[in-house]
Amino acid sequence: MVLTSWLALAGLAVWAGFEFVLRRREDAQTASWADAGTDRGSTRILVCCFIVSAAVVIGLAVTGIGWASPLWRWLGIAALGLGLAVRAWGMVALGRHYTRTVREVDEHQLVTSGPYAVIRHPGYAGTILVWCGYALAAAGWVAVLVVGALVVAAYAYRVHTEEALLGSVFGQRYEDYRRRTSRLVPFVY
Repeated sequence: MVLTSWLALAGLAVWAGFEFVLRRREDAQTASWADAGTDRGSTRILVCCFIVSAAVVIGLAVTGIGWASPLWRWLGIAALGLGLAVRAWGMVALGRHYTRTVREVDEHQLVTSGPYAVIRHPGYAGTILVWCGYALAAAGWVAVLVVGALVVAAYAYRVHTEEALLGSVFGQRYEDYRRRTSRLVPFVY
């Protein structure tokens, strides 16, 4: 295995560590895996997507199918690092309002500061970058195309689910926020 593959694997481990450390402060309500009817299975879909994505990357890395040049693999490491930073920033900005599943929590607030001033789902955007960067760095182009499609599809469903909940909870306030921000890519989408 080349250095970028090891770094990509380490980056994915850091991502998992962020998820663990930043979720330690969760109470039972926000840490719950239970679907309160508002998650619509999106959390389980994401977990399955991550498992399949890891298997795809490992399989393609072992076979060498679609391998990228060193420059592209290093760009994958950079994307992974940027994704980690964006994901962590989003989680920290939400603070105690961060939840594992899509749900309304006690004293739910609409956070519009930090990365949320520009995009509505920075944590999801960061995770997409983490997985695409990991795939490119560890296994190459075919992996980033397959993993990118899987992760983007899973998060498209999650975003749709979450925005439906936030619209019902915050009404016109959320609609105004939605109009002035992008979903995942600043000023684009």
